[in-house]
Amino acid sequence: MIIQKNPRPLAELSQVSSYAYSSIPKRKVQNGCGIVLYPQIRQVETTGGGFPLLCAEKETFGVVDGVGGWAKKGVDAGKHARALMFNSELAVQHQPVGWVDPRKVLDEAFSKTEARGSSTACILTLTGHILRAVNIGDSGFVVIRNGKFDYKSRVQQHRFNCPFQLGNCNDNPSLAQGSRVFVEPETLS
Repeated sequence: MIIQKNPRPLAELSQVSSYAYSSIPKRKVQNGCGIVLYPQIRQVETTGGGFPLLCAEKETFGVVDGVGGWAKKGVDAGKHARALMFNSELAVQHQPVGWVDPRKVLDEAFSKTEARGSSTACILTLTGHILRAVNIGDSGFVVIRNGKFDYKSRVQQHRFNCPFQLGNCNDNPSLAQGSRVFVEPETLS
């Protein structure tokens, strides 16, 4: 599974090895999950940046991306993104093994995040052959089957360059798009 913000050609994957996180559970399963984040040229510290969630034992993963426009107001949206992802990790731990509800994870994380700023978010979980996701804004995911794009999450934005976002704004998790996608072994790349 590749979750990415601002996709680039696959030829550049070797350039981001230090940003790649992957894990395949030690038990005998047919599923595994991983995340690839593509770094931005600009400084991540003041513009938000993307932060991953990877909970391999519950086959749940995701990414948040702080909205960089807050930098003009002197706010580090990266702090909001990190807090939202930290709270997402805690929320995953409150979910039962084998049935993590990504919407409940996002709701709980949002309700506990107090940092200034805002973030887009995408959280996914794999249960058997069903990939369930919740996505708000322009973070997202793709499902690749036989080397071809089989599913791509929809971008949510109010207008050009103004994605739906969670935080100090009017958007909330109820606006997030939920998805259920059937997957087969070796569907995800």
